[in-house]
Amino acid sequence: MNFRRLAIGLLLLGALVGGWFAWDAYNTPKAPSLSDVDLDGVDKVAADVVREALDAIRQDPQSGPAWGKLGMVLQAHGFSEYISRCYEEAERLEANNRSWPYLHGIHLMEVNPNLGIPRLQKALALNPSPEEQAAICYRLASVLIEEGHLDSGEEQLKVLRQLDPKDPRVSFGSGVLALARGDRNRARTELSSLTENPFIQKRACNLLASLVDEKQSRILKERALQMPLDRPWPDPLEERMKSYKVDRMDRFQPFRAMQAQGKHQEAFNILRALVAESPDREACYLLGLEHMKRNEYEAAETMLRTAIRHEPTNVKTHVLLALSLLQRGEQKLLQPEGKLAAVELSRKALVAADDALALQKESSDALLIRGPALHRLGRTDEAIQALRQAVIIKPESPDSYLQPGITLAEAGQIEDGIAQLEIAVQFASANDPKPNAMLQQWRKKAKTPKAEK
Repeated sequence: MNFRRLAIGLLLLGALVGGWFAWDAYNTPKAPSLSDVDLDGVDKVAADVVREALDAIRQDPQSGPAWGKLGMVLQAHGFSEYISRCYEEAERLEANNRSWPYLHGIHLMEVNPNLGIPRLQKALALNPSPEEQAAICYRLASVLIEEGHLDSGEEQLKVLRQLDPKDPRVSFGSGVLALARGDRNRARTELSSLTENPFIQKRACNLLASLVDEKQSRILKERALQMPLDRPWPDPLEERMKSYKVDRMDRFQPFRAMQAQGKHQEAFNILRALVAESPDREACYLLGLEHMKRNEYEAAETMLRTAIRHEPTNVKTHVLLALSLLQRGEQKLLQPEGKLAAVELSRKALVAADDALALQKESSDALLIRGPALHRLGRTDEAIQALRQAVIIKPESPDSYLQPGITLAEAGQIEDGIAQLEIAVQFASANDPKPNAMLQQWRKKAKTPKAEK
């Protein structure tokens, strides 16, 4: 045997086998590690969805649907990195799935519209359903016209018209195309039919305003200002992607279910566990509210201040903090030598109410807390002024008359206070006895009892 030839043959075989393994390793996609996808500061619920999608790829890195799902999860939650890589792998592994090039195109258009056009064209060539085809054609026509490819955009509108001549997207796209070509009459004709279409009415009115006389333009602009935002056009593929966005409030369903069953301690325990796991604004706010219902105002303050650190601009949280401090002050007044503590808590409540008013000047709830806080601090005139302002802002609320009535009466203006309390009784619901109880209390103190109406 020629040992030299055998050795060379073995070396060649080893090189070939090694080369095959290297090629296979190169062409086998690897899931990005958790250190690649930065989840720092991401809401826990959303982060868990991303981790779940990553785990699916680790279990089967050759799964096109798994790569596509990770792309959709990242896109739905506003991640900017790794989306292209995910869709590229999904397209490579599942070449006939129109979802991946389409959603990839939508993502790329956020950076550069021209980058997304080839992807949309590829998706259109993969035999989508009529509804999907209409969505792709319209989006493709829109970006082509926007980028100055007017003839190509018009071709897509023709396809859309063949699918459904009455589709309002045909009229809107044709109107925008006419504007791009300087054909104002055609643009006006196309857009005039869309001013009451919920998918496009606001944009149609704003565009039409530039195509009519000054009087009509003013009317159209005023109409547009009063209209809600246009609804998104039907787009099954994009809606599928968006369905992966988790609702942060879903995690509170077990808590609400226990509450609905009257199992309040179990609900409270669930909420505490959620806060321990993810102490974000929503969880801390809800736990603060639950502590308040239990008259545990010190614990409520801790939770609400934590919620404010997470979201300093939330008016509702500042108002609830102010209320918890005010009510804790009322507790202190019932204790021996608790007056000084009550005054300090009133000062803190005033600061919290003012923080809320700095964010929302006409917050009647903040004013209704500011008034009693000022009154406890001996600033009665300012308290009455704040409470009267609350009445102006929200005249239909019984609270807008209850607190002013109490404050006026305590300040010695008993007749004015009783008048406010009588209005509070009129606005109060049948299951709210407090306004009537306060009215009777101050009528008795004034020694002018009146028969109930």
